[in-house]
Amino acid sequence: RQPTCSPPSITTSRRRSEPRKRRLNNCFCAEFDMQVYTESYEPAGMPDRYRGHKHPDLVTETAILSAIRPPAITNSLSLPSDGKLSSTQLESVHLACHQHETFMSSGMRNGFFIGDGPGMGKGRQIAGIVWENHIQERPKCIWISTSPDLLQDAKRDLRDIGAGHIPVHDLKDYTASQRLSEIEALESGVIFCTYTLLLKRLEQLTDWCGPDFDGVLAFDECHKAKSVKVNGEKTTGTATAHAVTEIQNLHPGARVLYVSATGASDPQQLLYATRLGLWGEGTSFPDAASFEREMNEGGAGAMEVLAMELKRTGKYLSRTLSFKDATFKVEKSLEPDFAALYDKAAVFMGDLVRLVFRAGSGSKANLWAMSQRFWLQMLMAAKVKATVCIAKQALQEGKCVVIGLQATGEAAQAGPDDADHDGWCASSAKVMVRNYITKHSGLDLRAPKTQCLLDRLNQLELPVNPLDDLIHQLGGASQVAEMTGRAARLECNTDGAWTPVRRSEDKGCADTVNIGERERFMGGEKLVAIISDAASTGISLQADRRAPNTRRRVHITLELPWSADKAVQQMGRSHRSNQASAPEFVLMMTPIGGEWRKASAVASRLQQLGAITQGDRRAATNSGIHRFKIDPHYGNKALAELLHALAPDSDQTPDELPDFLDEDYQGNFEAFASSARAECERAGVSIAGLLASKRNKKIRSLPSNTFLNKLLGMKLKMQSQIFQYWMQLHDAKICKAKLNGMYTESIMDLETQVNKVEAEKILFTNEATGAETKYARIVGDRGISFEKAKEIYEQARTAGVEAGFYKGRSDTTNGEASIQVAVARREAKRTVVKIARANTGWRPDTSRADLDDKYFRVEPDEVEAEWRRQYARGCGHKEGSTECAGAGCDYRSRSQTVHLLHGSVLPFWDQIRARLLRVRKCIKIVRVHTINGPTLVGITIPDELILAIKTVVEAGLRTDSDAEDDETRHLFAVERCSAKRQRKRSLSSTSDDEDEDATYSSGYSSGSPSSSSSGGKE
Repeated sequence: RQPTCSPPSITTSRRRSEPRKRRLNNCFCAEFDMQVYTESYEPAGMPDRYRGHKHPDLVTETAILSAIRPPAITNSLSLPSDGKLSSTQLESVHLACHQHETFMSSGMRNGFFIGDGPGMGKGRQIAGIVWENHIQERPKCIWISTSPDLLQDAKRDLRDIGAGHIPVHDLKDYTASQRLSEIEALESGVIFCTYTLLLKRLEQLTDWCGPDFDGVLAFDECHKAKSVKVNGEKTTGTATAHAVTEIQNLHPGARVLYVSATGASDPQQLLYATRLGLWGEGTSFPDAASFEREMNEGGAGAMEVLAMELKRTGKYLSRTLSFKDATFKVEKSLEPDFAALYDKAAVFMGDLVRLVFRAGSGSKANLWAMSQRFWLQMLMAAKVKATVCIAKQALQEGKCVVIGLQATGEAAQAGPDDADHDGWCASSAKVMVRNYITKHSGLDLRAPKTQCLLDRLNQLELPVNPLDDLIHQLGGASQVAEMTGRAARLECNTDGAWTPVRRSEDKGCADTVNIGERERFMGGEKLVAIISDAASTGISLQADRRAPNTRRRVHITLELPWSADKAVQQMGRSHRSNQASAPEFVLMMTPIGGEWRKASAVASRLQQLGAITQGDRRAATNSGIHRFKIDPHYGNKALAELLHALAPDSDQTPDELPDFLDEDYQGNFEAFASSARAECERAGVSIAGLLASKRNKKIRSLPSNTFLNKLLGMKLKMQSQIFQYWMQLHDAKICKAKLNGMYTESIMDLETQVNKVEAEKILFTNEATGAETKYARIVGDRGISFEKAKEIYEQARTAGVEAGFYKGRSDTTNGEASIQVAVARREAKRTVVKIARANTGWRPDTSRADLDDKYFRVEPDEVEAEWRRQYARGCGHKEGSTECAGAGCDYRSRSQTVHLLHGSVLPFWDQIRARLLRVRKCIKIVRVHTINGPTLVGITIPDELILAIKTVVEAGLRTDSDAEDDETRHLFAVERCSAKRQRKRSLSSTSDDEDEDATYSSGYSSGSPSSSSSGGKE
């Protein structure tokens, strides 16, 4: 059985001998997917003659970045206004050229980053910048990209915008010994080279540029240079990253342009972008190492602030094509016959692991690496049948299909001495295991046990290589366009035998084959395309209006890549500008718990990628992958609790037991724990071995990713049960952290009805950039009228979601019984209840059990009068209460005061963060829509830190951030004591309802934030 749709809350506090408590009611559930709020994008500050040339498709920007305006542009463009570049693309050209006229404090010219999503025409934007500089008599340019095939795309982009007269020279047409500066044909124009060629020809290119080079240096698909590492004063990394950094250092006057939809998914991956001015003099970070450290410690929130800061200073733009007409779907399937095959493979792999461990031979790293590749092949094979069904259905409906995967299986098939691919086996998974046993396991191949294992492997039925099976079932190579990096494939003969066939007669020309296959797909000769990682960057497979094949694309992701940028790049192949229709995205998954290993890794990286590139950690997760994210912190804590509960003689058991215990174990948790231990042992996870000592019975740390890898080697039924138990612990911990204000959420809208800026002050203006850091005091009304509450209730009921009005079972200490409207919400596979009240609006999430314990359900008409009275009164006191202060009473007040630090916050990030974390568990970033001003995005400041934060910012950027005078030190000591006293008073209330309010006043609920202070004064 698979995990239920609404697993109950779990704690581990009672002994196994105690009776079980009742389970939660699972009927109160509905699916609410995370939404990324985007807004239609319109270029700002464009000259009149460039306006009106709209982009051919709807363009959007995350709502967070849309609230940020880039600086005013003072320079003018010389490009013609003939409409060949859209106003959206021209804005990038305009901002980049403006930024290239300014310099960093180090004397190097500022750079610009185009972070637009796939399909936005970034190549045309590069071409526009090249042409503008050519007009300005800067004739030399270097255009660096990932593949030689993209040379033709660069020429096409220049030609399409009217700059076809600018010559484009391919660096590989010249030998390394030639001095390019002495060749007359190279006196002007664009030199195109790949990152690979840059490594070999860096000195040659530097000589061609000359000492005073001030032309364009464009890094297309610049994420290829992201592997820079800083250890103290030493900078290391890949050769590509080193070459990219070096050429920038050699030409301080170059007009550097970074271009990528996936520039970075963590701060370390931005260290190649030395021209963005993120560290050094005039910033909050003295060097790259401190920038990386502070950003990592600040988490996704810091990355979101970073993206906003880059746009605010005019160094960055990130727009995406609208997904308005695109659809996203997750398909889960697993055939019963494949489940039996999987279990047989799990038994075999378990025996192999035990044999290698007992022999003490070979590398364990090699064993687990092979095991991971083996199970990934199995997972792909498990989805082939369902993928073929979806693809055939799409073809019948007049659509065409794009299937994305990562591994082709050729590496396992072709050994170093097997150049002609002789002796191939149809199953790549079987070849992987055989190669490991015979070449890397260190086992004695003549030993009877090894021989027996090899015989069992030969008899084991394992699936055919998934890529070849797909091609065969979809009509063969004549019907399927394969765009991969492999040189040969397997074909199925009429007798059912599989034989190797080369993709081309000439060895080593996979790129040429891929170009031909793409042309046949876009021309409509073939209606199915399969792309691997080798063909996931730069190519266009959308329903292009200019191509004969304008059928709607159904993009099926059969296998997720390990990196977020590759996931975004691959899905961007079928969703691009000038398309006749938006694609249908289908993510293929199995209900196998271990598959979450890869999905979770990608979801986590996508969250960071969205934070850093689009200012919103949710921005890159609109593909449905976010639902598979396992929080690394709470995942590890839940895993330790799980293993401890499963350990022999453990004294901890969950209060709420999963449903499968009744059916399979008659409610006996010990029986389940015993079976789970045995299965874990067979898959290579020794729970007894993880005990630090028999006395304290503490479990040593085991990372979640490692456990998920091992989980793949378990039989499916037990794998599902262990995974379900773990996810229940994981989700319970996250819900508890949210309730306590310890869980870091994304940037959220302030849930108040009317927000008014009562006071605003510029605290600091950066002389170099003109960026301002401001303080604002905002007063909002968080109350919810009865009409609004009833609308929430009726909308939920219409959508099939259980909702209702509830009244407290007893009065609170200082007021009357609470009345609230409650709506269920599905979040991370767990049901939570969202509640809203008349005077305090949205409250922290709770569980159905807590709702039933503290409240009873009523009809809306029964509480209408009380709701209207509480809403009109504006506070939480009873009518006529002597404790009520009247109109200015702030006890559960509708009026909410927020102190916001907004504008250019990044330069003060380390100082602000250090002070906030002294009195608050995490940093809260909110967006506020105001009735008397623009939308503001900033950090909320608690009452007790307002003066200190303002003092820090007004002091400006100091070289020694720790230099605080005695008065400031004394102020912080007083503030900390005051904050502690305030918390004690809030938590000393005897009412559970008031405890909830006290907790909520210092943080936000999931999805519905509240201010960090209520009714406070400056």
